[in-house]
Amino acid sequence: MKKELKQILLMILTIAIVASFCATAISCGGSGNKQTTEEGGLTLKPSTTDIPSPPETTTSSTSPVSTTTEISETTTEKPIETTKPVTPPETGTYINPLTGLKTSVTDPSNKRPVAIVVDNISNAYKNQKGLYQADILYEALVAPGITRYVAIIEDYESVKDICNVRSGRDYHIDIAQGHNAILVCHGGSITNNYNFYQLVISRLGSRYAFVDTKDEYVTGTEEGGKKYGTIQNYKSRSDLLFDTVVNGSALKIMVTGKSSRFAKSGAGYTGTPNGFKFGTSSASSSSISAKTVKVQFTMDNNTSTKDVTFTYDSASDKYIRSQLPKEGTNISGEELSFTNVVFLGVEVTQGKGTEEDPRMALIDVTGSGKGYYCYGGKMVAIRWSKTANGALRLMTENGAELTLSAGNTYIGYLEKDYVGEFPSKGYHAN
Repeated sequence: MKKELKQILLMILTIAIVASFCATAISCGGSGNKQTTEEGGLTLKPSTTDIPSPPETTTSSTSPVSTTTEISETTTEKPIETTKPVTPPETGTYINPLTGLKTSVTDPSNKRPVAIVVDNISNAYKNQKGLYQADILYEALVAPGITRYVAIIEDYESVKDICNVRSGRDYHIDIAQGHNAILVCHGGSITNNYNFYQLVISRLGSRYAFVDTKDEYVTGTEEGGKKYGTIQNYKSRSDLLFDTVVNGSALKIMVTGKSSRFAKSGAGYTGTPNGFKFGTSSASSSSISAKTVKVQFTMDNNTSTKDVTFTYDSASDKYIRSQLPKEGTNISGEELSFTNVVFLGVEVTQGKGTEEDPRMALIDVTGSGKGYYCYGGKMVAIRWSKTANGALRLMTENGAELTLSAGNTYIGYLEKDYVGEFPSKGYHAN
């Protein structure tokens, strides 16, 4: 009996010890972070290789940045700036004085535009490009049946390739000065009529007060041309050794570079551009229909003419330019189209040129005269005036400042007698 009692007491003691040990083991499992298995019953301590949960609050600007897009409501500090998306600067803050349209250029009111002289001879058509970028595009004769452009562009740093840059004439200086623009051309004309370089010195103050691509390294040497991509079709043209190309990067070097002849001249690239008055052009009671406008660049009754047609496209509200032979598009296939088309009557006479160009066009774009303004499929008579160093003024027949539609503008200088008879000759059509 005593033996059985001892066995029972020993069993009870054993059970008590085991129970006490289990309770202690459970307590040692800790009251910290607990992960419970789906089966329940057993609590496991997190593995030391697990990534700890991010803190619920940000306590320092050097805290790790959460990879989630949600921010805890208990965050006590603003997220650091680098976690926010970068918002691009607002564009269209300023108005381009050459078009009346908004521009992304930072305050163009103190940055001179460029006036780039571009070839328009027939054997240059296939390599001609970039004219569509012009805010204002001028066109005038340089010889019978041959015209040359001047592309006025607000921001020289944004220019994409323009080809082919050619030599300057005296009236190109007038055109550039009319907009306080930096003239860009490949040398200049020297004939019995005038010396282009002497005119530059007397009117602009220095031999290199214009960008002479002929004398700048990036455009005037084979090495520089290959390096900067400013010379194309080298020695492939019968009338020229190569086609000169200008673009934003090359122009920046030639305008502001330390080795630039233009920069060394002190001419400067800051200044207020001269534009026109822009707004909404209202139909004039004296306007006539002008859906298709055909013009001829003539000189002293010379049989060689340059025939150009402007066709109004109502969908774009622009005039599309074409010429004969049909090479009205540039090398990229983009058409030349304009919101405003202006024809101005000027004195055009023939002078003795060089051996290569024996008959040279002499054009006077200063003074005053008559003209025509085409917009929205209509045409109206206007007047113009310009002093030697002043801006070109466009006026109504009553002398009030002409309001152009906001957009790009084409200006063609035609023989004044031709312009005087323009409507009666029927060169416009409905």
